[in-house]
Amino acid sequence: MKKFVFIVYALFLLGIVLSCDNVSRRYASYSDISGSDGVLTWLPEFFPHTAADIEFTSNIDVNIFHVYFSLNEKEGYAFEKALSGEASEAGRAFLANEEVVQAWCKMGKVSDEENERLYIVGKMGGDARRYYMKNVYTGKNADYTERVRLDVKKYCTV
Repeated sequence: MKKFVFIVYALFLLGIVLSCDNVSRRYASYSDISGSDGVLTWLPEFFPHTAADIEFTSNIDVNIFHVYFSLNEKEGYAFEKALSGEASEAGRAFLANEEVVQAWCKMGKVSDEENERLYIVGKMGGDARRYYMKNVYTGKNADYTERVRLDVKKYCTV
């Protein structure tokens, strides 16, 4: 009986893993991202169009994404200067990436939405200007503005 329960449980977990709507894509540059891929609908307007070596992953089920990308030194400096403010310890922890040496918060919109979302951007360690960015999912319910305010308070130094 224990073996049967274990097999049923294992099949259940396998079904959950296989049913996730994860999408992963790699691009040499921003200009290589096809409009039909849907990736551009996730990236905020402040995402650098000069980005290279882009690794994008989204999970449609929970409406979140993360993206790795690189910039040259001059572009990286300008990008960092335009970021709003430092992320708090909770913001750095939200990135869940041990290679991040510095993190910022940034509000931004995507092309088809009127509300701004919160994004956490991390700079990877090492010599290269490599970055990691995640969106903070706030839901689509009536208290959207309040939820964003609370997320900013939690994840960002204000």
